[in-house]
Formats: sequence, C-alpha cells, structure tokens
Amino acid sequence: MEHVVGNERFFDPEDIFFSVTDAKGVITRSNSTFVQLSAFGRDELIGAPHNLIRHETMPAGVFKLMWDDLFQGLPVCAYVVNKANDDLDYRVFAVVVPVGEDFLSVRMKPQNDEVRTLVESVYETVRAEERRVAGEGASRYEVGVYGAGELAAAIAPLGFGSLYDMTQALLPTELQLLLGAGVRVPETPEATGPLSRILEVVRTVERDSDALVRQLDEYSRLLGALDARASEMDDMSRRAREVIAGVSSVGSPDADSSAPRTSERVSTALSRAVDILASLPAEMDELSRQVIRLRFLASQMRLLTLMVGRFAASAVHDGEEDALASMTLLCRALEEGTGNLSETSEAVRSGVAELDVHTRALVKDLDSTQRPLDRWVRTLRDEGAVLLEPSSEPVDDEAASDDVADEPAQESAEATASEQGDRGSAGDQADDDQAAGEPEDEVEDEAAASDDAAGEPEDEVEGEVAASDEGCAAVVARVEALAQQGFPEAGPMAALAAECRGLELPFDKEAFDAGFRVLHEELEAYTGAEEG
Repeated sequence: MEHVVGNERFFDPEDIFFSVTDAKGVITRSNSTFVQLSAFGRDELIGAPHNLIRHETMPAGVFKLMWDDLFQGLPVCAYVVNKANDDLDYRVFAVVVPVGEDFLSVRMKPQNDEVRTLVESVYETVRAEERRVAGEGASRYEVGVYGAGELAAAIAPLGFGSLYDMTQALLPTELQLLLGAGVRVPETPEATGPLSRILEVVRTVERDSDALVRQLDEYSRLLGALDARASEMDDMSRRAREVIAGVSSVGSPDADSSAPRTSERVSTALSRAVDILASLPAEMDELSRQVIRLRFLASQMRLLTLMVGRFAASAVHDGEEDALASMTLLCRALEEGTGNLSETSEAVRSGVAELDVHTRALVKDLDSTQRPLDRWVRTLRDEGAVLLEPSSEPVDDEAASDDVADEPAQESAEATASEQGDRGSAGDQADDDQAAGEPEDEVEDEAAASDDAAGEPEDEVEGEVAASDEGCAAVVARVEALAQQGFPEAGPMAALAAECRGLELPFDKEAFDAGFRVLHEELEAYTGAEEG
C-alpha cells in the first residue's frame, strides 16, 4: 500500500481516502486509509482540527481561499503537502465539497507531477512572503488574508483567474490519469445484502459516468479547435465589411443597371454575416465555460463513485468504523453532485445547438454572395463605374447592417442631383440666347476672357475625372479579389459545430435517479441490519 523514500511516504493510486469536517474545520469522521497514512489513531483524529496534519511549507493563503469558496457553496481542489504524526510528509490531491452543513474532503495520490511541481513552487514563494509579513508583526488572520492575495496573483499567470478556475481545470486531468492507472470500483463477489446491491448501483454509475467523461473530452477537443479559429473570424469580418464598403461606394452610370440591386443583396447578406461573426466569440466562450463546468461535475461524480465503491468494499471486510454514517454521507454527496449535472448538461446541449444554427446561417449568407459579387464586377466592367455619394468610409459593426437601408436614399439623392444638373444646363442655354442680343464686341471680349479663364479649370476637371476613374477601377478590382478569395474558413467552422451537435451527452437523469432510489432503499436496509 505504501512505501517511504527519505522523509516522504508514498501510497498507491487506488488508496483513495476521505475525511469529513464541520464548519469549524473539526474532523467528524474518516476512513481507515486516512488513519493509516496520517499515523494518528482514529480517536486522535476525530474531534481534532484538520490542521493537525498541516505541513509548515503550506501557505495559509491556500486554506483561506479554500474556505472562502467552500462557504460560498463551491467545491475546491488543491495540491496539499501533509505532515503525518511520525513526521513523514505525504502529498495529496484534495477535492473538497460542501454536503449539507459538513464538508467532505476526498484525497488521492497526485498524478500530474508537472503541474503539481509548478503549483508547489508557487506555494514556496507565497509562503516565504507570509513568513516575512508575520515577522513584521502581522496576526495569523492577517497572514492568511495576505497570503490569499499573493496566491491569487501568483496563479493568474498559470492561466487561472481564481482558485475555482484552477479547481475546474485540475480535477478532470487528475481523474483521467487516475483512471489511466487502472483504478476502478473493486469487484467484491463476497459482498452480500445491502452492501452488495450498493456496489451494483455504484458500478452502474461508474459505467455511465465513464461514457459522459469521454464524450466531454471530445467536446473539449472540438471547442478547442473552434477557439483556435477566433482570429479567422476577425479576418472574415474585416473582409466582409470591406466588400460592403466597396459595393456601396461604386455604381454604374447606367440608370437601368442591375448593379444597385446586386449591391443591396450582397450588403444585406454580408451585414447578417458580420453580425453573426460579432456574436460568435461570446457564444463560444459561454459554451466553453459550461463544458468546463460539466467536465468538472462529471469528474467529481466519477471520483465520488470511486470513493463510495472502495469504501463499500472495505466495509464488506469490516475494515471501517462508523460505516453506515459515512456511507450515507458519501452517497448524499454523490447524489447532490449528480443533481447539478442535469442543469449544466441542458445548458451545453442548448449552447451546442445554437452554435450549429448560427454557423450554418453564416455559411449560407457568405455563400449566397459569391455569384452576385461576380455579376456585380462584370456589370461595372461592362457599363463603367462611378463613385457614389457619399464616398465610402470604413464600415463598423453597427453601421454594416444599415448599408442596405441607406442605398435607396443614396440613389434618390443621385437622381435629384442629376435632375438639378439637367435644369442647370437648360438655364445656361437660356442665358446664352439672351446674351446673343448684346453688342458683338462685348460678346467677343467676354468670350475671349471666358476662354482664358477656362483653360486651367478644364485641365483640373480632366485630372479629377481620371483620378475618379482610377479610384473606381481600384475599388472594383479589390471587390473582385475579395470575391475570388471568398470565405473558405466558414465551412470548417460549421463542420466543427455540426460535429459537436452530433455528439450525444450520455446523461440519463431518470436512470441516475432510479439508481439513487435503490441506494436509499439499501441504506435503509443497511441501517436495519446494523441495528439488528
């Protein structure tokens, strides 16, 4: 079961153990493995504060953060170094969950040595700071508060915004490695009566929770692949907005041209796509958050299943004291943890379905613009291109959806300007006719002056026209290049979302509830057998 190297006691992965404390941290029950590893007698542990086994290298801030979360009803996980009664160290990965007014702490052998070593190096730094402020006269409480702040700041660069974030990240990996070491609910053919049926139920929960954990690992893989495409979403949005700006800024001089209708169709579809792209990151973040939570809850259920099963097997061989009370509390913790799975599972299913709908709509909108854009480019190449008023400005997310509504107004303004231009030409002609009656020499003088004055402006107008033609050609060429590039990134994103939706979450709440009803019945039978 265990061996000693130097000043440290090591134990096997299957040696999972637990203790229960009240809100003051006083131990109220434990299993035999805890008694053995701690080298204390059971009567020395029960009724003693849990810090009886605290190691001097552990920062007070760790326990401050843990209790803060526990009193908020949150589970916590942490790597902990303990000091046994024989002065030997032993390391554990602790998972602590509130159960009614009590707190259940399940401990296992740490499996992820790389992360554990990293976390322990943080502990060492924080503990040194705690000793410094203690030497300056800080009280024990002040040292704990200070250490908690230092620890929270120290784990942030590791990717954990809080102890709860670290809790949700660490347990699934530790559990996966534990299961990889072959730890399972033990087969106990010699079990009879209520304990035999409790073990049957627990093995069923073990099988179902294994399937759920595996499926959630696949969800995490797919969402990770989607998250890796976040930068592609930004680039797709930028290109879509550039196309909207291009088709909105250049049109055909032909009043009967199809270009305005095509431009409106493209702008409408791309504006919808831009809106979807703007919403996807937050949508994916929320879905990832729910999957992380669900993975943690499933892993917690899986660990508690192991604890119940191994404790029941030990009780079969009369290896546990106060077995009924401990078994009842362990089963309650398992049932309460499973209850939280239902709501989170539904949130994941809903989020995956929504993501699938939105990515499919994105692909549809983007694909629908390909042929119209090609037609728009050909039309302007055939009919010529002119700048529309107002000239194009960069389109932001909010303005993109307004482009379609603005285009009819722009076309109306252009028609009005054209009519005013026609009227101006007619007026100029009337003035010319009236001036025909003036003295010939005055007319000749004015004409000569007009010719002199008109020289430079005419050159400038020709230059502006050339620049305008060149600018229009550049816009059309850019839109053509973007159309040819298309949006090939959208398809793989939609495929990943569809693959997520194709996964079934193997969590049957009714089946779990039926299993727990059997557990309650067997616990009552166990109570009767104990009393008898």
